[in-house]
Amino acid sequence: AQGRLMQTQQLLSLPDITSRSSMAGHVTASLVILNATKTHVLTIHQKALGLRLCPGGHIDEPVDPYEAALREGEEEVGLPAGGFEKVPTWDYNSCALDIDAHLIPANPKKSEGIHMHHDIAYAVALKPSTQLVDVSDAGVSDLQWIALQDWASLSVRNTRMLSVLQDPAYKVFPSMTLEGFSLT
Repeated sequence: AQGRLMQTQQLLSLPDITSRSSMAGHVTASLVILNATKTHVLTIHQKALGLRLCPGGHIDEPVDPYEAALREGEEEVGLPAGGFEKVPTWDYNSCALDIDAHLIPANPKKSEGIHMHHDIAYAVALKPSTQLVDVSDAGVSDLQWIALQDWASLSVRNTRMLSVLQDPAYKVFPSMTLEGFSLT
């Protein structure tokens, strides 16, 4: 934890915390997309990392990280503007779900060394009538809706995010129980 705190302090001292050229790290944004009944999460296979993740990426221009996460949802999985609702998390005005610092391996194809991503995750749920639009993003493949408990088992971060979504103070999920998870 002390190491991540130092990395975050270093990041905040940079002139542009979204600059991809900063190998000390930069802020990224991701989007946890729930289905309309809030029982499944939409995931992608992120080719460069070889991992099953939620859509997300770099903040390419000076925009709000939430707007960057929405852009990534549109680009990577075809999330249409207005086809979703924010999922209230820490308060009813916020859908910020988690902040995580993680190491990204070197990518010689992009001339990038090992660096840190300080990722802010946001949560949205599709409106019942929303259909995703077909898109082609070279960096992702294999879109899958994964049941919440299976999604949570993919990483410690997902488990942490699910615990925020499950907190009764947020009233995100209807009262029900899934195998191994109480969602009240």
